[in-house]
Amino acid sequence: MSQMLGEQRVELVDAKGRETAMPALPEAERPAAIVDAHHRDDDLRIVVLEMLFEMLEAVLGLLVVAVHVLAGIAVGGGGFRDLLALAIAPAYVAWKVALAPAIARASRRGAEWVRTERREEAKGRP
Repeated sequence: MSQMLGEQRVELVDAKGRETAMPALPEAERPAAIVDAHHRDDDLRIVVLEMLFEMLEAVLGLLVVAVHVLAGIAVGGGGFRDLLALAIAPAYVAWKVALAPAIARASRRGAEWVRTERREEAKGRP
């Protein structure tokens, strides 16, 4: 579709070959709102595609790590208990980090020494 404007012929087709109601003028001559809307649509598509590819990369990376860990356990002769130990490890680390302030307080110079109870003492033996 095209129109004649004076001596100038203007194509009513956008950059992707679709017919449009807006003459295909250079971006500098288009109304700013139309240019911005067009770029926002393209930018949104690009952002969504980039995000999908990044998510795919993350999933594939986790899959590679999981296969590597499982192969190591299988080759090393491990079993379910080893997998369970790996699954519980983050909770163990969080517990140890939570204990850090108490350890710091107990290890100060002026801190009172508290002797831990021994098994023999707990059973009533001297």
